[in-house]
Amino acid sequence: MKKTKILLSILLVAALVGALALVKNNQNLEKGASFANTVLSVLPSDKITKNVGDVLTVQVVFQTESGAKVDGVQAKLCYGNELSLNTVNGAVGNTSAGFNSDVIISDPIAVGTSQTCSVVVATSQKSATNLTTAASAMTVNFSAVKAGSGGIAIDEAGSMVTGDNSTSATDKTIAITSVAGTTYEIDGGNVVTGNDPILNYKVAYANVKANDAACVVNWPLQVIVLGGGESKVYSNVIPSSAAAMGNTLVESGSLVLTGFGQYSNVAVFIKGPKHLQMKYAIQNQSGPYNQAGGELTLTKDPATSPIYDFTAYPMIPGDVSGSSDGVQDGWIDGIDFSYVKTSALTHDTVATGGYLKSDLDGNCQVNTNDLNILKISLQTKQGQLY
Repeated sequence: MKKTKILLSILLVAALVGALALVKNNQNLEKGASFANTVLSVLPSDKITKNVGDVLTVQVVFQTESGAKVDGVQAKLCYGNELSLNTVNGAVGNTSAGFNSDVIISDPIAVGTSQTCSVVVATSQKSATNLTTAASAMTVNFSAVKAGSGGIAIDEAGSMVTGDNSTSATDKTIAITSVAGTTYEIDGGNVVTGNDPILNYKVAYANVKANDAACVVNWPLQVIVLGGGESKVYSNVIPSSAAAMGNTLVESGSLVLTGFGQYSNVAVFIKGPKHLQMKYAIQNQSGPYNQAGGELTLTKDPATSPIYDFTAYPMIPGDVSGSSDGVQDGWIDGIDFSYVKTSALTHDTVATGGYLKSDLDGNCQVNTNDLNILKISLQTKQGQLY
């Protein structure tokens, strides 16, 4: 079965306003050549509420008719100036639906004074057996940069879908019959109306180098706060920014501790998606805090609550057991070693921005370096629990 490929064409004239074409080698993409229909949508459809500094995540979803399988989606997304899209790592293809190539993102183009449009292209190099008729083609991650409300819409004229056509080697276009967008509301990041404390933090991952971390994208954290006999768990916490500190990748965020009533003598336990749980209790902590409780002090104002720097005591990687259902067991042991070794033997690889549980250094491939990292982590074995 001939594989299809979509390439983002060069912007020759700025007046094209981002109307990029999908160019397929030796294939006819003229209007009228479509062999099936599809609906193209942005999900979730319900209004998305975020704060300034948060990551706003959407899916670009297709649903075709007549059993047509999709191998390429170009979506021209238009959004308000409350949002910003990173053209390097702002989108990731859905590998489970066959979209295994790097997502291409055009430079943003201003439309008027309040709207911006960007073209995102997700493609597959898989055979028809790995494709599907309805799925998310890609995840797109916007940054919330300004308070306000608006929508994320798909410009149908600037979008295109292609697929596997069993009856023709040239007619690959799937007609877009309708599009649907979503709406959002961004609250001011420095406006706090409640009495919940704010945790401003900086964290790092052991053995992750800033210049080789192409697949450290939106790694979710679990944060547990403890103080005054009270504890609270916050899951799927996504840091709002990342930067290089020397050759160390540092991620930062501001977490509203909703429902947590303690402001002093607080301890924080943070666990990455493939990491042991680490306890942080003092500013600039550089090793284990072998005492009960903690010494952190918080306020309800992000501007006055301290920024706690935990980067000198990075999170230890290797807790990958239970990866089939995403559950970590809090230990690094032989089961984790076996899991990483299996992936390393086949050199499991994903495109930039992708995710592999066994990729401990975030360089998009599992190899002997990840095994060596896990061997070092075995000396620690268990996450901190008190």
